[in-house]
Amino acid sequence: MRVGRRGTYIWLGLIGVIVALLTLSGALGAFASILFVGAYLALLAGVFATERLRQLQNVLPTLAVNTRTTPAARAAVGRARRLTNYNTDEVVTDVGVIVNEQNKNGRWQRRIAQSVSTDDQALQPYVKINVPPEISQRVALIKFDVLDRTGKVQFSRQVEQYVRDGENLIPSDQQLPMRGNDKLGRTGTWDLHVSINGTLAACHSFVVAPAVAERRARLADDGEARLSSISVPADKEDDGPLSLEELLREQREESSHRS
Repeated sequence: MRVGRRGTYIWLGLIGVIVALLTLSGALGAFASILFVGAYLALLAGVFATERLRQLQNVLPTLAVNTRTTPAARAAVGRARRLTNYNTDEVVTDVGVIVNEQNKNGRWQRRIAQSVSTDDQALQPYVKINVPPEISQRVALIKFDVLDRTGKVQFSRQVEQYVRDGENLIPSDQQLPMRGNDKLGRTGTWDLHVSINGTLAACHSFVVAPAVAERRARLADDGEARLSSISVPADKEDDGPLSLEELLREQREESSHRS
């Protein structure tokens, strides 16, 4: 309980004692006693109504943040809480990986992906957090760890980020090379762990598929398909690379259309 609130309650208690003594002593007339008691009750109602309003004002921003949280973020935060049994003051509203691909004309194409391939050029983790005003305007340590299906760390990067009150979009300042990277672990379901100031805040799962050539070789060895029946879809050309904010906006619009 804060000192200001405790002082208010003490002040109300003292006034209540004075009103009770004056009323019971008979020093005031019956009409004056009724006025004093009524005024005191009105004062109590006003103070508690103000306190309730303050509590509602504190709750409303949290409700608004929850409505903006993506399904991926809710799942990732829930998994992190089950693993650590600890909550951070910052609210994770989105988390995932970006596939960065440089085309022939030198432009970077970017897409947010739940399923990636070792044919992709590079992966870049990101997180979006909502920071309450009381812990904003400071430097936060955001750590990204990418683990393969065996639990081996394939990528680890810590970012120092000055966070402001409200939403903060924080991408990793480094990427994980995928195409031609012989050091990558086994394909399958990988995890992205995001820690905020040393506390695990989100645990996001995504799928890493083998390269097309590797899949063709497996199919040929198993005799399950002919090589000629497998094709790779051509990349769509567009006017230019999208920013991360534009990618997130498109993702939210697609989610709203599906729902």
